[in-house]
Amino acid sequence: MYHPAAMKLRKVAAEEPFVLTAMVSLVAAAIWLNVRHGLLRNFFYSTEMLALTHVVTLGFASSIVQGVMQRLAPRSFRIEVGSRRLAFVQCGLYLVGASGMVVHFARERWTGLAWAALLVLLAALLLAWNFRALFGVAWRGEWGARWVAASLAHFVVAAFLGTAFAMLRVYGVGGSMWTAPLLDRLGAHAHVALLGWIGGAIFGYQLKLLPATRASPRCEALRFALVQGGLVGLVACLLAASSVASWFAAAIAAGVALRSVPAITRIGRNLPGLWETVAHGLLLLLAGVGVALVFGWPDAQSPRRYSLELAYGFVALFGWVLLTVMGTSWKLFSTWVWEERFLPEKGVKPIPPVCQLPSKLLRDSSGACLTVGALGVAACIVVESESSPLRFFLALHLLGVLCFVANFVRIARWELLQLEYRPPVRSS
Repeated sequence: MYHPAAMKLRKVAAEEPFVLTAMVSLVAAAIWLNVRHGLLRNFFYSTEMLALTHVVTLGFASSIVQGVMQRLAPRSFRIEVGSRRLAFVQCGLYLVGASGMVVHFARERWTGLAWAALLVLLAALLLAWNFRALFGVAWRGEWGARWVAASLAHFVVAAFLGTAFAMLRVYGVGGSMWTAPLLDRLGAHAHVALLGWIGGAIFGYQLKLLPATRASPRCEALRFALVQGGLVGLVACLLAASSVASWFAAAIAAGVALRSVPAITRIGRNLPGLWETVAHGLLLLLAGVGVALVFGWPDAQSPRRYSLELAYGFVALFGWVLLTVMGTSWKLFSTWVWEERFLPEKGVKPIPPVCQLPSKLLRDSSGACLTVGALGVAACIVVESESSPLRFFLALHLLGVLCFVANFVRIARWELLQLEYRPPVRSS
């Protein structure tokens, strides 16, 4: 079991910029969607939608994973970050590149986009190099480390694909290599980024943080092989326009089911992890929809297919990823803030328990609004409903985002403002 309070605290310089960027990006993306809700009623391939998508994938999801990794990976796997100075350089390159990609997508400046993507690729390579000790732990058989190490490799691959597609668009480089249809190439890039990079990191850390996800070594080996092998096969088939991609998607779905079904069945023993468990349910839903899409339902010529693909992507980003981060981060952030702010005062002054730092009301309100909002928006996209229901569910989802960020601020204020804890006065 992971006991962070028992380990020596070492803050990494790059941790806080990543986490703060993630929070700002999440709020910006949710507001953007509420203001420009018409984006969800049109064909999803547009420069504005690409800009918005990268606000979420790069600004929020990738940033929060990198920020958490700076502290959690060394403590979970007993490794040292290669260089704290390099971590800061990597953070700077990543934030400049990611923000440049979003701006250039929005302004349709393709040359600037290509060079910004190159900065993100360089940042991904530096991150993998700085955490190279993780690959040694993975080689020695630690399954959590294997998932996270694989996620770093997928991050590099996703950044390479994005850069290669941008270079093809601007300079025509790789025209003989990238011959698959545009949407297939985008699908390959998206699945490497979301399932390989973000999902792999989530799966690895959940083995440390969420006991309900653990399994025997033999079962874990099967889950790992199905997801990783299926993902590599799926991406290769999409890039090669192969017709056997469906079977690799089925392998991924089987691996996901072997992870998520046991976690869902143990919900009665994991009520504090309720929203993480709900996220497992969303992941199972996504696996089923993904298999249906890759097996050709709805038909590729059907307008309903594009609606389902858009809903699939929305639930993946704004449902599964966001709910998983929300369900886990309130425990991590409250523990880390408690260690930095109150652990030195233990035995000297009255200090609060860790559980008092976050708000249960904000946590549950966020989880409920995010879940209902994401599923409601997805349903509106699929049935092509009128704008009023769509706007209602987007507003509900935004409320969930604001509750999540408010809970983060509530936790962080103890360290940022150095507030003095005053124990409640007991009435006689």
